[in-house]
Amino acid sequence: FPYTTLFRSFCMGVAKNIIHERLRNRKREEGAWLELIGYSQDKSTDAVVEKIMNLMKPCFEELPKDDQELLIEYCKVSPQERAERRCKLAENLKLSIAALRIRVTRLRRRLQDCVKRLSKKQ
Repeated sequence: FPYTTLFRSFCMGVAKNIIHERLRNRKREEGAWLELIGYSQDKSTDAVVEKIMNLMKPCFEELPKDDQELLIEYCKVSPQERAERRCKLAENLKLSIAALRIRVTRLRRRLQDCVKRLSKKQ
């Protein structure tokens, strides 16, 4: 069919646009984050990481111990064993994987909001 080639070309064009849009959004988010923490070209990566850590530590300590432990367990897994460990974590907490992801996302957002609030004070 001659339309098959057209359809395939159209789909590839849409896919390329989606990829470009995601890259633009990612760059925009990274730029906003770096601007938020007062990043300048003069600072080393270590200095930026240090600043973020200093802002995040009090925010993390504000969380209840259970939430702190959950974030630590959720994030410390290597990519090779991530799915299996997170399934076990969800099972131990008597949650579905989706509920675990939602809970962790909300905790991360809470941390991010706290870091933003603290960085504006500085």
